[in-house]
Amino acid sequence: MKKIILGLLLSVALLVVFGLDAKAQSAKEGTYSATEYNSGTFKFLVMGEERLHMTYEAMGVVVNDAGEGFGHNCSVHFLGALHAVKGINVQENGFWVSTDPDGDKVFLTYKVTSGKVGVSSKGTFTFVGGTGKWTGITGGGEFTWNAVHPAAEGTSQGITKSKGHWKLP
Repeated sequence: MKKIILGLLLSVALLVVFGLDAKAQSAKEGTYSATEYNSGTFKFLVMGEERLHMTYEAMGVVVNDAGEGFGHNCSVHFLGALHAVKGINVQENGFWVSTDPDGDKVFLTYKVTSGKVGVSSKGTFTFVGGTGKWTGITGGGEFTWNAVHPAAEGTSQGITKSKGHWKLP
């Protein structure tokens, strides 16, 4: 009798674990909102008194605002460049790789639509591909980035709020 009960408990436990995982993996599209915390470095090319060009590299982590789901606990790595006149972004864009806890990746491009250098920016992003379970991902959304006081000279830190939609083939 003990073996039957133990077998039933084990079966239920396996069903719960693998059944929930299968349900989570079966989602083919969704929406989300997230907060990303990043830190990076930058290089400036000063072009007279009014213009500058800047390249930057940053890394960070993403937390889905729901505490689970798309993007939750992902690491991020991105490279970008901006051109500014009188401290106002004239053009800024970049490329981003997000790696989920399983090691699968999501790739996206982003473009800033407004902002002030080193203070804040708003923009849009587009998913352009991925690996593993994210192969073929499409979609996109919008974001707002705000700087926080740098932890060390020559670095930048910021918080990005984003919301978007994604779809798998």
